[in-house]
Amino acid sequence: MLEITVDFETASATDLKKSGSWAYAECPTTEVLCLAYSINDAEPLIWYPGLPMPEIFGRDDTLLIAHGISFEKAIWRKIMVPQFSWPNVPNSRWHCTMAVCAQKALPMGLDRAALALRLSYQKDTVGSKLTIGLSKPKKDGSYDRTSGTLATVYEYCRQDVRTEIELNRRIGNLQQGE
Repeated sequence: MLEITVDFETASATDLKKSGSWAYAECPTTEVLCLAYSINDAEPLIWYPGLPMPEIFGRDDTLLIAHGISFEKAIWRKIMVPQFSWPNVPNSRWHCTMAVCAQKALPMGLDRAALALRLSYQKDTVGSKLTIGLSKPKKDGSYDRTSGTLATVYEYCRQDVRTEIELNRRIGNLQQGE
């Protein structure tokens, strides 16, 4: 089975922390900025709206890995499937590194888990602030979607995937029965 580590970057008028993943994904203002993905731990690639769906996501022999799959599954099912005609991925083909962190009493945030385990890849805090800021309109009501800003977001998303790959290698899977 091919393993694909995935991470979405999105923007919305809805507050993710207050609403939760599914309500956030269902909000009409929520938009996908990009998806970083890595096939079998290779250097992450970027997909963004306007590009065709990568063929790999149409295969049935893939396992999608994410840190906090509730968010990725919500975005996948509520945006990618209906808006971009991507195939639904059954629950059996998702693996959550956050769940493994919880089981092993590690910090559950990607940034804190990477720090605690002294991973060589760490979360990009500057990119995180920039990406969060993209959900807030400028004074004139518009949103910053300049090519330079989006390039920074894409690299931030790639860095998250690199960190998730290293974390997954280090912590492994859930124990049998979990």
